[in-house]
Amino acid sequence: KDPAFADAALNLAVTYQKLGSHEKAIETLKGIDLVKESHPEYYYALGASYFHLEYYRSAEEAFLSARRIDPWHFKALFSLAMIYTRTGRKAEAKAAWNEYISIAPDDEWKDLAKKRLREL
Repeated sequence: KDPAFADAALNLAVTYQKLGSHEKAIETLKGIDLVKESHPEYYYALGASYFHLEYYRSAEEAFLSARRIDPWHFKALFSLAMIYTRTGRKAEAKAAWNEYISIAPDDEWKDLAKKRLREL
């Protein structure tokens, strides 16, 4: 609970995520104040839990916050494209997939992005 240990709280939240306890992860993340303004991983972790609970609007806001801090946050961009795809926002999905493909490193995530774009 000590704000000086924000990284420990973030790691605890990620552990909750790995255990499938996304509600606990969100609760833990919302208790962190020190990290929010400068740590895109905070917002990415928050968005990931919202995403798994299918709270897409909240997830989108978190992923956008991660990208405002770090425009090169590839996982947040990939996740935004997934939200747009799942919620039927084809134009936004195509734009996000294309942006991801143009800036992300070559790896299995990029291959999956190309596949998702073709499926649209």
